[in-house]
Amino acid sequence: MNISNPDLYIILVNWNKPNLTLDCIKSINESSYKEYKTVVVDNYSSDNSIEIFKQSNLNFHLIKATENLGYTGGNNLGIEYAMAMNCKYVLLLNNDTLINPNTLFNLVAPLNKDVSIGITQPKIFFYPDSSLIWSGSTKLNKLLLRTRLVGYKEKNDPTLDKEQYLDYAVGCATLIRSSVIEKIGMLDDDYFAVCEDVDYGLRASAAGFKIWYVPDAYVYHIESASAGGADNPQYVYYQARSYLILFSKWSVNYMHFALVFSVYSLSTLIRIAKLLFVGNNRGVAAIYLGFRDFFLKKFGRREYSILKKRG
Repeated sequence: MNISNPDLYIILVNWNKPNLTLDCIKSINESSYKEYKTVVVDNYSSDNSIEIFKQSNLNFHLIKATENLGYTGGNNLGIEYAMAMNCKYVLLLNNDTLINPNTLFNLVAPLNKDVSIGITQPKIFFYPDSSLIWSGSTKLNKLLLRTRLVGYKEKNDPTLDKEQYLDYAVGCATLIRSSVIEKIGMLDDDYFAVCEDVDYGLRASAAGFKIWYVPDAYVYHIESASAGGADNPQYVYYQARSYLILFSKWSVNYMHFALVFSVYSLSTLIRIAKLLFVGNNRGVAAIYLGFRDFFLKKFGRREYSILKKRG
């Protein structure tokens, strides 16, 4: 959809996955909600994404980044464009997703009814096995600062159909009122990827905005497809470092950080053992580098040859 003055801008960040991005756009184009514009931010893809986009007959605005800006920077480019166009809402949507025709309408509706709601999140299913839940709302343990996707890898259940307030909305699919962005800014580029959504939710809540779960808005997600999989070493690196950044920002004091860090370190040791068991030595190196760079305050984009697949 390309109308002159849409109120909703949908931002998709592409990195070497043009066909996934185009499939996502096709599902968006089936929406009953028509007041939108799709924005694709190509995050300096090394494949032929740009050529494929130019050859496509689908209607979207293309922004080409001059370097890989990560999830945070790529989305921020799209947010900047949307805000410059005087948008009312911004939907951050992973390019490895599909949506239902009523998803956009159902996500926008609560914000039109209640001005205190600043962010909405849909119910998210796995894809292609849509009988399994990826996120039926979210939970945050505020003592340990650990997050949980409610219903993750479980069968869909009526208990997941309750509208409710959340501590944060998952970055995979989150609708944001423009006034939230005006007040608290965009995503924190220190993260580059992972945990930026939790941080944004906490910032929005601290600023007085409510976050609302909308179970009748459906999104279907190919988990971590854009990141190369949950055990991809580069993803593991950002995950390890980003949790530590989150802890340092949101611990209430040094004692709280010490508790959170200790519990996280124990769970990380268990993960290292599992990675070693399956021979994922690069994953172990990724965790080490993530911890090291946190303490050295090396944030943002970081890439290491040891984490890249050889051969």
